[in-house]
Amino acid sequence: MTGQTPATLRLDVPAGAHQVALLAGDAGFATDAMTVSSEGRTLAHLTDPAPTGQFAWLTFPVDAGADGRAVDLGFAADNTGQYWRFAALVLS
Repeated sequence: MTGQTPATLRLDVPAGAHQVALLAGDAGFATDAMTVSSEGRTLAHLTDPAPTGQFAWLTFPVDAGADGRAVDLGFAADNTGQYWRFAALVLS
């Protein structure tokens, strides 16, 4: 996924605590600094832009409680005119 404006990805997370691994980067474009947030809280932050073709894993926990729930992840570039990008998301 990529975008210049902030966007939200809703995950249906099963009950319990889980780890999210997000692969930030793009094979054809540089990746700008970006922030991943949920419920007004920063979960992960890619502080240094990555050159074209380079990737970095960002990891953070999510807790869906005893019954599971939807978790909204917000993605935003840190600076106007830049792009947030990620290539893969793993929930374990």
